[in-house]
Amino acid sequence: MTKTDRDLIKAVSALSNQSFEATKAVLDGLYKQAFISYLEGKEMHIPKIGTFTMKFVEDRVERRGKVTIVDAKLNLLPELSRNIGQEQAGEITDIENQLLKQNIKTFDQVADE
Repeated sequence: MTKTDRDLIKAVSALSNQSFEATKAVLDGLYKQAFISYLEGKEMHIPKIGTFTMKFVEDRVERRGKVTIVDAKLNLLPELSRNIGQEQAGEITDIENQLLKQNIKTFDQVADE
């Protein structure tokens, strides 16, 4: 597990008020479900985020060995897109309002602990 992985799991743990291990297990389940969705040729709905699809493109042989090329697409839910638009417009986002009400630390604050 990389430092980036640990930092994200730590941040999501804090935001969801769940343990590091429980959060890691959920993300591991999402990882497995993404592969199952690929095998079934279906898009994967990720609650609060959107739909995710993967399509095999090709295998390439490179100096470092075989590399599999996959085309992946994420379609964001309107709610998440709206928050991005609010942020770009310099507005306080719906998500920021939720975090303020819950007195939740930002990702950077959690990752630095």
